[in-house]
Amino acid sequence: MGPLVTWVVPLLFLFLLSRQGAACRTSECCFQDPPYPDADSGSASGPRDLRCYRISSDRYECSWQYEGPTAGVSHFLRCCLSSGRCCYFAAGSATRLQFSDQAGVSVLYTVTLWVESWARNQTEKSPEVTLQLYNSVKYEPPLGDIKVSKLAGQLRMEWETPDNQVGAEVQFRHRTPSSPWKLGDCGPQDDDTESCLCPLEMNVAQEFQLRRRRLGSQGSSWSKWSSPVCVPPENPPQPQVRFSVEQLGQDGRRRLTLKEQPTQLELPEGCQGLAPGTEVTYRLQLHMLSCPCKAKATRTLHLGKMPYLSGAAYNVAVISSNQFGPGLNQTWHIPADSHTDGMISAHCNLRLPDSRDSPASASRVAEITGICHHNRLILYF
Repeated sequence: MGPLVTWVVPLLFLFLLSRQGAACRTSECCFQDPPYPDADSGSASGPRDLRCYRISSDRYECSWQYEGPTAGVSHFLRCCLSSGRCCYFAAGSATRLQFSDQAGVSVLYTVTLWVESWARNQTEKSPEVTLQLYNSVKYEPPLGDIKVSKLAGQLRMEWETPDNQVGAEVQFRHRTPSSPWKLGDCGPQDDDTESCLCPLEMNVAQEFQLRRRRLGSQGSSWSKWSSPVCVPPENPPQPQVRFSVEQLGQDGRRRLTLKEQPTQLELPEGCQGLAPGTEVTYRLQLHMLSCPCKAKATRTLHLGKMPYLSGAAYNVAVISSNQFGPGLNQTWHIPADSHTDGMISAHCNLRLPDSRDSPASASRVAEITGICHHNRLILYF
């Protein structure tokens, strides 16, 4: 028995070491069977959106999303080489893993990667990705200021290319308050400045986001989406304002009062709250008609102030503007004071409540519908 024991005990010890994975280092891809049953549960949840890319000259990273039970979950990044040999990295509960070009994974040739998540005695698998790791560089989305303008009825966005990332494919997605995301393509970019032509909506606000990836590398990962770019409709919303013209006083003036009935521009989810780019400015333009010898004067007033008019006739225009310029104007006419019993004749588009086209007292409210969100008015006398 002595010689038999002498041979069996060392062999049994080596066998136990191999079963414990002693030959696999944590920094290397382990070319052994994974320590869990290799069977997909078929669940709709689990790991997804696997992305693998180079982050430096010799370092790589894979990240993924996970939907499923988190208690006791263990993630394993699987990799199969072109030779057919397969290995795995144990990531524990993390959903991000880094490794070097010395980890046993080929970075110059095509490999296939996926994630297997082991939880509650079942395995869930992600879709596979096949790529050449060295050429899969993680690109940044457009950073900093994205300039928005209108060009031939379309929306044009322009931004500076991130450092050391010239040569990219760019995609955009956009949505309105009542529609889901829609995907669009900006085409290849190969300059220090990148740009994209996107659809411009006439009457609704839009939210845009952009992403980039290395040009000519179909298997490389997309960057994350950029911060929202909020774009107003081409036509600013029409204002709703109530005008009130008082009776002409003994000093030859009559007060014009404006009462605001604000309506908010409906915004997509990512633009709600503070949304630079969607602001609308409203101006009130008063042009005196009855005294052509008087030079035109311009003043800027807060909406809460009440300007005074003379007894002359005025044309009134409410002008709405956004970053694309002025929209459609609404125009009305304030007739001259008749100096007879304090009457003002209903004229042109001036609509007086309950007047039924008859003259109305100057002290009555001349209601004009038309949105005053901003607190600045530019008056022309």
